[in-house]
Amino acid sequence: MDEKKKICVVSMENHTGHLLYIVAHANHVEYCRRNGYEYYEANDFSKYPERDHAHWYKFPVIHDAMQSHPDMDYYLWIDMDAVFTNMDERLEQFIPDGDAQILMSNDCKGGRHGSLADRGYCSGVVMLRNTELVRSFIEELSSELMYNLGQRCEKAGIIHYRDQDMITFLAQVGCYKGIITDISGKGFQSYINNMGVDQWDKGDCILHLCGHGFGGKLDILKKIGYDLSTGEVGLNGRP
Repeated sequence: MDEKKKICVVSMENHTGHLLYIVAHANHVEYCRRNGYEYYEANDFSKYPERDHAHWYKFPVIHDAMQSHPDMDYYLWIDMDAVFTNMDERLEQFIPDGDAQILMSNDCKGGRHGSLADRGYCSGVVMLRNTELVRSFIEELSSELMYNLGQRCEKAGIIHYRDQDMITFLAQVGCYKGIITDISGKGFQSYINNMGVDQWDKGDCILHLCGHGFGGKLDILKKIGYDLSTGEVGLNGRP
């Protein structure tokens, strides 16, 4: 879909002051500026119920972004260890024709050849259409009930990836069945050397640096020629 949409990019900073997050923040802001998107970032979690891990704050932050920017067509959640590596590639190109509600790509925990059932979806980069169904979905995920259920499932070893496993679970229940559209393999969310998955190419829209420590994430950005001042990827190409 090439038609321009009103889009709000949403993220949160839970390691204030770390160089990686300073870089990611600047990258997100610059990408939105160039493409005419809104940007919403949370860095004060005191207003939310206390959670045992930052992953659980994702849903209430998305909910707040929807409340504060109610006239958007779409919202893009992006983790603070993910950066835009193609500043000129607009998000509209990933929106398929039809009635797609939530756009996600597969996770890398099962390796390149793992099935989607093995890998599940990665919640590091998620595009959400502004519909009543999606707003209801996010409200459910933000609730104490879902948090407590997730806690019990995690302690029992039923889930291991907190927020994204709960997304996959809820997307199989009742009116939410079929709410997720898989857009894997389109450069929407790529990885470099993460759990056997090495799929990023220069020109891809988003590089998610999950699976590496803070130092390793910055090293990868340097190796691909990432310019810390502009967010552009240099001539190095792949590391």
